[in-house]
Amino acid sequence: PGWRAWFAAMRVGIGRIRGASADAIVAILAARALRRPPRRSPQLNTFQAFAALLRQQWQPVGPEDRWQRIAAFSISAFMQLVFALFVLWLAYARYGGAPTPVQEGEDVVQVEFIGEGTPEEQGGGEPAGPQPDPQPARTATRAPAPAQ
Repeated sequence: PGWRAWFAAMRVGIGRIRGASADAIVAILAARALRRPPRRSPQLNTFQAFAALLRQQWQPVGPEDRWQRIAAFSISAFMQLVFALFVLWLAYARYGGAPTPVQEGEDVVQVEFIGEGTPEEQGGGEPAGPQPDPQPARTATRAPAPAQ
């Protein structure tokens, strides 16, 4: 059914169409006055041609919309400026000013002992007996850092 039935019914109904004939429709359209072509835009420089791409139908802005567009542009530019200043202020507040002081006890030294035996075992650890130490031992004055 559908289209096939509709096209089949058209062949049967040829000559039965009622209403205005094709000649009558053409006569009505020919009697109308010709429509004036739209006003041609003046020769545009490069910037004006680029700005015309942003406008709908490439026509200049009417005077009734001009103040609304100026107000919208001004408010938008002001908000962009406020946002940029806020971002700069945040960057200065985070990275500007005095550097954070280094806390004591933050340095960590890892020591690894290589070898076999302990001082209590025969042949392990330091040799028995006092020996002169060429470098004086350093004493740790800081408490060890907490494990992270």
